[in-house]
Parts: sequence; structure tokens; C-alpha cells
Amino acid sequence: MNLYLFEYTSEWGMSPGRPLLILVCLIFLFSFIYMFALVGLGDEDGIWKVWIPERVRSELGESEPKKLLICSKAIHIWGYGLYFSLLSAAHIGWRDLNVGNWIARIQPREYTLSATGWVRTVSGIQSLISVYLLALSVLTYFGRPFDQF
Repeated sequence: MNLYLFEYTSEWGMSPGRPLLILVCLIFLFSFIYMFALVGLGDEDGIWKVWIPERVRSELGESEPKKLLICSKAIHIWGYGLYFSLLSAAHIGWRDLNVGNWIARIQPREYTLSATGWVRTVSGIQSLISVYLLALSVLTYFGRPFDQF
């Protein structure tokens, strides 16, 4: 287990940038997984647009969540998959200090993207892996977690 958690990821602290490289590669990998949810595979599971009730322009959007289905160009499908993957990977934080919320505020629309079913499970796994890789990178760069005392 140590081989996968520490040797391959950071070479026991000798490569502190490797976990960040793995994190970026996983963002691209998970974006392809989310593409299946965006083309409508499955009935109930997928990525949903959830409009914020306290939005400024209440005439825009809907009161009920709407499933995000994209059946147009492949680049649009991959773009939304990449965006949702970035949001899932950056869903790290505590209360108002949440990087995922900061990234979500960049978009011009007043809705958030939420997942249900298998997509939510995959998104949660991606978030956990991202937290681990980011913490490992920070610890190996700024600290010495593998030194013997």
C-alpha cells in the first residue's frame, strides 16, 4: 500500500511536484468519465443545473433543477466535463474558504452544477483523491514528513 500512496506519488518526498502533476492528469481523466453523464447515459443519474433561489435575476432559470444534457459538438461535451471535473477536484475547503465555490463564481450564469447517482460517487472519489494529492504535495514541499527523528 505504501508503494502506491507514497512511492509512486511523491517518491517519499523526493518529488514534491509529482502529486500536482498527477492531480492535473486526473482532472483530464475524470472529465472523460463525466462526458458519459452529459450525453444522457442513464435516466436519473447525471449532472444537474440547480438555480440559486436568491439569484439577482429571477426571470432567468427555473425553480426546479434541470438535468444538463449536451448532445451537440464533442468539444462542448468535453468542455463541460472538464469544468465539472475541475469543480469536483477543487471542492476543497472549509465554510467560505472553498476553492470550488470560487471557481464556480467565475461563470456568468447563476446556477451551480450538482451530481446525482454514480456521477456523485465518482465526484466524491475525485474530491478525496484531490485532497490527498494536494496535502501530500504541500507536506513534501514545505515539511519533511518522511524523516526519521
